Amino acid sequence: FKLSGALKLPVFEPFQCRARRRMRYEAEDEDGFDDEDWGYNEEIAKLEMYSQSSRDEALLVTAMIDDQQVEVVIFKGFSSCLSYKTSPDPSKSILPQRARIKFIDRIRAPFNPANTEYIEKGLTWEAFQTRLSSG
Repeated sequence: FKLSGALKLPVFEPFQCRARRRMRYEAEDEDGFDDEDWGYNEEIAKLEMYSQSSRDEALLVTAMIDDQQVEVVIFKGFSSCLSYKTSPDPSKSILPQRARIKFIDRIRAPFNPANTEYIEKGLTWEAFQTRLSSG
């Protein structure tokens, strides 16, 4: 800026500000999984819906993604992965579409890993799904 006139008031001259954007390209997330075929996991969505109505319990889900076993806790409609970092993007499913649920444990809420109180343990997805359709 320049000082001008008898009072020496600042005069700001126009200038150009050029913002630079940097794109980050990551082949894989920190969890080691590609975003390419993450997709929508309908089974997890159904379990999240179930947990919204069952406020006194949480679900501990053990699933397989390819050859890797992962654990997810679902409570009051929200999922969090215990095996890797949970994505901050709510539109991204907690598990990819290709994940297969091995079993589901119903546990007393809130979830405390140091003192887990099981309501039911080792339910298959098929057994749990019959509860969803009958309830």
